[in-house]
Amino acid sequence: MNTDKYEGHTEGPWKWDNEGVLQGEESVLWVDFLEPDPDWQLNNSAIHVSEADEELMADAPLILQALIDERAEVKRLRELIERVAHSEIEHIQMHGLSVVETEHWDELLIAVELLEREEE
Repeated sequence: MNTDKYEGHTEGPWKWDNEGVLQGEESVLWVDFLEPDPDWQLNNSAIHVSEADEELMADAPLILQALIDERAEVKRLRELIERVAHSEIEHIQMHGLSVVETEHWDELLIAVELLEREEE
């Protein structure tokens, strides 16, 4: 996903109220109703929003899906690290090896430490 088009967007958090979309006291998106319309049809209104904010709003579903996909990938990789770490530990114990005799011991310790922190 190309995120360059969001350059200069209004920082969050945003909130919605009956005036439009706000960030703090500043408007992100607002509508000027040019004539009364009981149906609130936007064709009788002027919408004000920056191009970067407009792109961000339009792409919100894509961004959410990308976040969901990335979280699933992080979970998959953590599970893989855990399996490899446990396999390496079993290998060390099974063969009575010392820490000095094992390859990638530092990486194994880092992986185990990360997993333990995640469980806390």
